[in-house]
Amino acid sequence: MTEVQMSYKWNEDMENYCLTKGGHFVVPFQRLKLSEVEKEDLAESLQTIYFKRTGGIDERIGFSYEKDKAIAKEMKCWD
Repeated sequence: MTEVQMSYKWNEDMENYCLTKGGHFVVPFQRLKLSEVEKEDLAESLQTIYFKRTGGIDERIGFSYEKDKAIAKEMKCWD
């Protein structure tokens, strides 16, 4: 029996990472919820989403978990 890998991939229309199964988006789309990301991975994940959306780096990200959480809420990627 072959195991199908679940992962996240950038979805341009959703402007977020969405769940994939075997390389194909799961429908309905299931966006990456930064509220479910490990605390130590939040800044990196948030910065990656910011970069994908804008092409730049947000220098505010990475200094404090609470500030990162507030930025994620501003960006509407915290559920």
